[in-house]
Amino acid sequence: ISIPNGGPGNARNIGMQEAKGKYVYFIDADDTIEQLEIEKIVELAEKNNADTVLGGYKRVDEHNQLRQIIDYEYTVYENKAVLTECLPRIIGSKPEKSDSYKVMVWNTLYSKKIIDCFHIRFNEQKDLKAEDTIFNIDYFAKANKVIISENVGYLYRCNSQSLTSLKFDELLFEKIKYSYRIQEKK
Repeated sequence: ISIPNGGPGNARNIGMQEAKGKYVYFIDADDTIEQLEIEKIVELAEKNNADTVLGGYKRVDEHNQLRQIIDYEYTVYENKAVLTECLPRIIGSKPEKSDSYKVMVWNTLYSKKIIDCFHIRFNEQKDLKAEDTIFNIDYFAKANKVIISENVGYLYRCNSQSLTSLKFDELLFEKIKYSYRIQEKK
């Protein structure tokens, strides 16, 4: 699909609209996944009758050198526990401990049925910060069974020379506040 640049929310919404499978999995353009990654997480979802699988990831630099591994202990959340135990850890940690799940949309297998049934979409406002979190609040509030996987097959590329790491954004604080207000309402 080729479209004019409408921002990540717009591109992801079009991708979800066109997707034909049972699940949706996002991979950012500069990232990669390990061989058989999709097969592994779909198998985990199918074997456990889960609608969602969230995994860890590896941070690699522009030379594919490993910089950090973000991994999680295998955990299953079902029904109300998704909303009361899992979702709060997606939004952030408790003040007394650092136990949040670092969830972006690119390290999670989503149920296409949930996305379509509840018409869950990305905010398409350009330059919105934390659009992944906003999407995840909507999605995980409807999920029935979430598996936190020990798998770390997603390779997130950290590029020190990317435009987002070099460009000063004087409106960044205002964008973050705006995003926080959306999250707070949800």
